[in-house]
Amino acid sequence: MIISLKIFVASITIVSAIIAANGQCLPIHRDCTFYRQCLEVAVPCGPNGYALGFGEPYCNKFREHYTRFSAAGRDWLWPTMDCLQGVLVPVANREKLMTCPEIRSFAFASHSRCYTQPGNSICDLPFSDWMILFVMISQELNDPATWQQMLEVLQTCMGNSAIGVN
Repeated sequence: MIISLKIFVASITIVSAIIAANGQCLPIHRDCTFYRQCLEVAVPCGPNGYALGFGEPYCNKFREHYTRFSAAGRDWLWPTMDCLQGVLVPVANREKLMTCPEIRSFAFASHSRCYTQPGNSICDLPFSDWMILFVMISQELNDPATWQQMLEVLQTCMGNSAIGVN
């Protein structure tokens, strides 16, 4: 009975942290549960879908390697993760109806915007942080969508300033 109660309380804590007072499913700052608890529940795409096959694994990877980034990189990481999840809130709350392939395309299309937000841009990070990111995403380099994102980020950065001058 006591063990069941502890498990029950833990699951209420997780769910209540994600569900806002108005019933919306929202991301939690510095957390990756939004992908599984909100997006995948709203539109089940399985282990190869964006939520479980890309969003959650990379979110967790960035959290795990957080300390490898410079101070600027660490400051960039959290707002970027919030942006990436925040873009998907209308989908997770069924305000925007999409198929699994559409979710992937929609999410990928937001990546470069989230990486280069004014005041919090990857463009301002030192080269060492770029290399950490590149190594982390290297298994995705066979995907044309990854190259498209990288090109968009580079175009934005080249238009704003030199890359990695800090």
